[in-house]
Amino acid sequence: KHPILSDFRDSGRLEEAGDIVLGLYRPGYYDKNEPDNTLEVLCLKNKNGPMKDYLLAWDGPCAHAWEQAKLS
Repeated sequence: KHPILSDFRDSGRLEEAGDIVLGLYRPGYYDKNEPDNTLEVLCLKNKNGPMKDYLLAWDGPCAHAWEQAKLS
């Protein structure tokens, strides 16, 4: 499941007070048939700028991510 802003409702006022809220999603973590080499950074909220999502290349053993492409 991709993260959405309402997932943060139980964490106090984080959903309301945050200027920027980002969600992370790794498709390979949830679907074992896919390689675990991508990380999606989803902009769920941005009060002062554009809402852009990014697709990052992911190296799990080193916990290293780098930009691969913009999603939107």
